[in-house]
Amino acid sequence: MELQASNNLIARGINIVGTHDTASKGSLLVGLQTNSGTGIVENIDISDGDVDTNNGNGGTGLLVSDYHQGNITIRDVHVGPFPDNGLYVSGANGSVHVEGGVFENANVAGVRLKGDGSTIEGAQFIVDEPFEGFGAQRPIRLDNGVGMEVRNCDIDMDAPVTEALRILPNVESAVIADVTMELSDQVRDGIAVTQGAGPVTVDDLEVNGNSRYEVYEY
Repeated sequence: MELQASNNLIARGINIVGTHDTASKGSLLVGLQTNSGTGIVENIDISDGDVDTNNGNGGTGLLVSDYHQGNITIRDVHVGPFPDNGLYVSGANGSVHVEGGVFENANVAGVRLKGDGSTIEGAQFIVDEPFEGFGAQRPIRLDNGVGMEVRNCDIDMDAPVTEALRILPNVESAVIADVTMELSDQVRDGIAVTQGAGPVTVDDLEVNGNSRYEVYEY
């Protein structure tokens, strides 16, 4: 489904039944095409996920369009395993606010976020079934933006992956607060900050398990 609007977008109560099984695209694409546009996407269930049919080049669960410019809230979505990303914000010109929801076992990232002021709050992330041969199933990845925030999230990981949360160089500033991580001894780091990123403020982080570092900068 492709849902793009100029100014106002409302998408509610969509349940996609069955496993996505093609090597591209995914279940749902949304976006706003003006800077003043606002949208709400909520109560979406794509928990049946996708199977890997092309060595990691499979579908994305929920894609925010590269043309997105406005302000969109994604609330209480349930995203299952996808071999690309669970929720992927592909462009950095708008803002995206993730509120609540469950993200399970996506490759690359459960939520891959871009955009100034974009946020994740109150979401649950589960990684307990690896995609064979990848090892990149981090729950959260912040790619690009100023004033990004991750707050009040729970992360539960039991798979051979590198880190729970990664912050890339194009993130100019970010806040990570009130986040609880339950990590198995197969998870290397809690938060990994890539060299070149701006200041990252971490407050009230709880990491349980055998991770190498709670916060690691490299």
